[in-house]
Amino acid sequence: MDNQNNNQPVNQHMNQPIEQVDNQPYSYNQPADSPYTAGQQPYNQPVNPQFQSNQPVNPESEKHTANIMCIISLVCMFVVPITTFAFLLIINGDDNASEFLSSIVSIVIGLSHLAAWVLMILVRVKYRHSTFGKILMIIYLIILALSVIAVILIIASCISCMQQCKGF
Repeated sequence: MDNQNNNQPVNQHMNQPIEQVDNQPYSYNQPADSPYTAGQQPYNQPVNPQFQSNQPVNPESEKHTANIMCIISLVCMFVVPITTFAFLLIINGDDNASEFLSSIVSIVIGLSHLAAWVLMILVRVKYRHSTFGKILMIIYLIILALSVIAVILIIASCISCMQQCKGF
């Protein structure tokens, strides 16, 4: 090949032009923070810009959102079960209807507790510095621990009563 007619720099070993990046020759001796290293993007640019938010983060807005989610979680944990149970007590009438309503109330109470836990976990993951979320997590964990202890005590007392029966 005739290198005198070609204006690009030539690699001596392969007789091919050296790669050009932004009109500058590519060099393997570039420093690590150079934007011209092995086709990588510069360190000050995001790797995937579609995940970057265009809006600035407002701490007051995040705090407000976390507090609203915590309040909804509290409503799901305490208000919904109490109101559905009160509704069941008010409507207590026909035996067949009350059996159906009690199963509906159980489902509603279970789903509301699940929703409360999910909202609390979302607040703790998304808004880590929310004090309300931390307190809510501690309250829910204390309730869970007391519930587990209560179930263990009930099982132990049932076993004790059954062992005292003469048939056992």
